[in-house]
Amino acid sequence: MEVGNYHPQGRPLPPDVTFRDCATWVIDHARTSPGRYIANASLQLPVDSDHLFFLTAGPEIPGRFHLVQSERVSDEIEVEVTATYSKENLFTETILCHLDREGGGDGVGILTPPPHSFVEHFELDIVVNLPKTSTAGGTLNIHSFVTDLPMFVHEVEDLASTVTFGELELNSQFGTINVKSVLAEEAMITTSHGSIAGTFNTSRSLSLSTVHGPISARVGMFNPHDRLEEKDTKLLLQTRHGAIKAEIDLISTSPSHMGGLFTVEARASSGKIDLAFPFASPRSLLDMESSVKHGENHVQLHPSYEGKFHLQSSRWGHVSDLLRYDVKDPEGRSRVRRIEMDRNDPKSVHGEAWWEDEGRDRVEGSVHVKTEFGKVELEL
Repeated sequence: MEVGNYHPQGRPLPPDVTFRDCATWVIDHARTSPGRYIANASLQLPVDSDHLFFLTAGPEIPGRFHLVQSERVSDEIEVEVTATYSKENLFTETILCHLDREGGGDGVGILTPPPHSFVEHFELDIVVNLPKTSTAGGTLNIHSFVTDLPMFVHEVEDLASTVTFGELELNSQFGTINVKSVLAEEAMITTSHGSIAGTFNTSRSLSLSTVHGPISARVGMFNPHDRLEEKDTKLLLQTRHGAIKAEIDLISTSPSHMGGLFTVEARASSGKIDLAFPFASPRSLLDMESSVKHGENHVQLHPSYEGKFHLQSSRWGHVSDLLRYDVKDPEGRSRVRRIEMDRNDPKSVHGEAWWEDEGRDRVEGSVHVKTEFGKVELEL
């Protein structure tokens, strides 16, 4: 089969990629048995590439994608692929290649065999092994890292303290995505039929999106600004059929460790939303909307929150608030917290919270929590 003329049946190759070279499969005789065959292949990618990508073409097959880091110091990323299959020599029809992308970028493409080749079982296991930097205690910088693997489960090891991603995209359709920890300026984690779970840190934007599955996340949001005209750090959590549970820290990276602009949006059709803010830098500004159609909606704000809040439900729902007036000043200056409420409509509660601070303007945050069929609850 001429790789250069290969046109897969099923999912096509993107038009902007070309083949550089392809790997050779090696049968793993030690683990191979009748009816269960295993073959291995590997490629190397430059760690300083402007764009790293991983994709499949042809009929969709299941697999697992692992992103890990070793103690190896190198300027190359090791990509190891294991094929497990039930028909002898099926791997000879599976092509693993180093791809170039128009405009720059290095990727791995797996071209799977036509449907008539499948008998019982065929799956792939991809391990992407990032190197360490040569600087002791240094952080590895990855400019752009993107997967497009519709049938793959994604698993990411604990990388937040040793690897920084400029752009990170993990894309599946029929697989869960589990992340022990990552740090990225911008990240998009997307699947359709699967859950998303893990620890995520971002300085610009983070999107966790699924359709049929829950989201469970610990999120660190970092921002250096304190003026409205400056750039905020954004978080989007969305699913149609599943619950959303997240703990979100709002962290200022300004020299004073105060301030920070943050936007949080959570959306679900059916399933409970449960958001908590265990930490928020003093004087940080939060703009948040949490909306669910069929399910409870619970938000617990950090005591440092200042701004307006609006709780809303339909006639089939219920609104309640757990407001504490005796909390300690998060800045340790013995200030008094004030809360004003408007409860004229039992299905819609408006209010505002602030810390009395003579000579300083109030922080004008905004929190909107709503549901159509369920309970709305705010803790402050």
